[in-house]
Amino acid sequence: MMPSNRSILRLNIVPVKGCPKLMFNGPCGGGSGNVCEVTRSKCPWIELFRRDSGNNLFTHIVLDKGFKIQDYSPRPRKPQSKLLKKLSDGKNVLTYEFVFGIKASQNSLGDSLHRLSTIYDAVNFIDTPLGLPHTDPLALAILAKNYGIEPVVQLSCKDKSRNYLVSYILALMLHEIPNMLAITGDWIHLGGDKSPRPVFDLDSIRLIYLARLMSDLGIDYRGRRIEGHRVIHVGAATNPYFDPFELEVLRVRKKYLAGAEFLVTQPLFHANIFRNFINALRENNINIPVIASVIFLKDKKTLKLLEDFARVRVSEDYVEALSRGEDKLTNFIVNLAEELVVNGASGIHVLTMGNVEVALTLGKIIRERIL
Repeated sequence: MMPSNRSILRLNIVPVKGCPKLMFNGPCGGGSGNVCEVTRSKCPWIELFRRDSGNNLFTHIVLDKGFKIQDYSPRPRKPQSKLLKKLSDGKNVLTYEFVFGIKASQNSLGDSLHRLSTIYDAVNFIDTPLGLPHTDPLALAILAKNYGIEPVVQLSCKDKSRNYLVSYILALMLHEIPNMLAITGDWIHLGGDKSPRPVFDLDSIRLIYLARLMSDLGIDYRGRRIEGHRVIHVGAATNPYFDPFELEVLRVRKKYLAGAEFLVTQPLFHANIFRNFINALRENNINIPVIASVIFLKDKKTLKLLEDFARVRVSEDYVEALSRGEDKLTNFIVNLAEELVVNGASGIHVLTMGNVEVALTLGKIIRERIL
């Protein structure tokens, strides 16, 4: 049973000064280690947490004055997607993160989607990581449905006003896309181009709440009626490496109370870190399926990017396996995936940075040996 979220705070101004993303519900994922991903100075949210960890800002959902509906408590729903049906039945899932950037060729797109559909339960279509242009995930999700793939559309708050987010969720309903992953999103200048103007109207927790209002009640943030609304299952991202760890658990709890129905982690490299995270969720009565991510890299160039921007800790064992070739790395990832499932993962999410051939190989081995 999902606990009540009747204790909702409504604020007219941003609660913490100095946050570039204007977050209302705690730090974004880029604040781990008390270093703001934008300013590279101390994160004002983590500074507040260190002074006053029991502050209501960390324990209550915080809505801004634009939300007319402020007392809704999302409840568990009957699964309307294959992914959620499998998770609700206690079966492990296998998902893949599909990368289709601005330089990607469309010639092999259909073939890639078809081949992925034979192995993966669902494919997650990403939304402009690091602020870099990628094909809109909704367009890819529509194509994926034609190839029999269950899509998960990643929807970030980055670059989008709340009205745009409402329109996007309406489009998901129109095309009967049953799953979305709500995230705050990276600072738009991380990719190097500083010319676009950053927009962060909502954070992931308010986006989750908005999606559940629209999906469950058929209303938007102002209470305007939506005709023909459909169920969209809402997931959220999490980082078990987040520092301070206790704050990440509180962030997950707020996402859970706002209506998140599953979690997808940042890439993992240590089974014990994940085990501690799962135990912390159970201790705090956060009963939500967690899909654990594993990543395959071609070389060491991306390792620093992962640590700097994904805010994870790459293990020495992973680095050694990477240096010894593709077979060794594949074996390491498969063994790690097995440990993650043993320690409570509801499934495995595979990242290969766009390498579909590796995704097919890894997915087949994981499904045969573990799932």
